[in-house]
Amino acid sequence: MPSDFLSFLQFTNALFLVKIVFLILLSAYIIFSFILFNQVKTMNRVVSQIHASTILTVITILNMIFAISLFLVALVIL
Repeated sequence: MPSDFLSFLQFTNALFLVKIVFLILLSAYIIFSFILFNQVKTMNRVVSQIHASTILTVITILNMIFAISLFLVALVIL
């Protein structure tokens, strides 16, 4: 390994980089959750099934709440 790479790892904490990558991945999951919510909302406008639409909407809202709360908990813990 080059000495520059080793000095870079010693200069920056490797765990800090892992935490940053983890938070970036969680923010990507939040974006995915928001896109999923918009897709379900669009699908509910096209396909009109009252019972299934309600269940899917509730599941996507719970998914979005879970994603945001997971990010906030990770932000506090990490």
